[in-house]
Amino acid sequence: MKELEEMRESPAGSSQLSLFAQCPRSWFYKYIRGFRHVGPVSALNLGSATHEAQEVFYLTGSLDKALARGQEILIKSDYDLESNEMKRLNATLPAWAEAYGFDDLNNESVVAVEHELNLKLFNGYTMTVRLDSLMIDEQGLFIRDTKSTGGNVSQTMRQYMHSPQPVLYIEAVNQSDIAQKETLQGWRTDIIASRVNKDSVRVDCHRSDLVMPTADRIKDVKIYYTDLTDRIASAIIAYESGTPEEICFPANISNCINYNRLCDHSAHCHQRPTNTPGGFELDPWLKDRTVLNTFDCLKEN
Repeated sequence: MKELEEMRESPAGSSQLSLFAQCPRSWFYKYIRGFRHVGPVSALNLGSATHEAQEVFYLTGSLDKALARGQEILIKSDYDLESNEMKRLNATLPAWAEAYGFDDLNNESVVAVEHELNLKLFNGYTMTVRLDSLMIDEQGLFIRDTKSTGGNVSQTMRQYMHSPQPVLYIEAVNQSDIAQKETLQGWRTDIIASRVNKDSVRVDCHRSDLVMPTADRIKDVKIYYTDLTDRIASAIIAYESGTPEEICFPANISNCINYNRLCDHSAHCHQRPTNTPGGFELDPWLKDRTVLNTFDCLKEN
């Protein structure tokens, strides 16, 4: 199948692999069939706006310019100036800048912002990660990642500190030329929680200490993602060979039934739609194959 051949031309993103681990059927509908919700996704757009705004802040030192950039991102995603997402951005970015950002400008320097790196797994597959920011101070390099949430700061921090994502960041930097020039200290996470209450926004910011995973932890995470890429490659090969999609990409029914963890595709999961379901549209990468770089698996010869 030509489309699936083209999907192997670039590295796979960690979010793609994580979705396959959660539910192969949901992965199939998103990355093979290309179904996506019509309209903006609040959490994703607020996070993107925050990251873009922080990038401008670190590069220019201007909070006003940073806010303008974040607002621009939300407006492009069809949020107006009175939306809750806009209110959260306008409240959280100044709070974060006062708590941490302005001090960062005095004590740290930016090495890279929104920087994409490749990470080679044990089986030869390559995956890609995108760092929010790579900073340097008197002690050396460190990775900073920012998470925006509408939930509890402590809970979000605990979940993130135990997730494989920051470990992937560390290993990607270790495999790059960057770490050959400076000592990598670890990663530091900023959690920015916000909730709209009528006309006010409650904001809570927290920054973690520097964390460096052990060599065994890095190895375990690489083994985990190596297994995922092997499973995806095997499923794609079987699907190309004519094996039915429900066998190649089984639904994780326990998520939907036992834990009530409904995903974007739960409503049509067992209907096996031949056309785009209502409320969905085809992702642009199905129409323009040149933007497939975040959805692909590659095994180098």
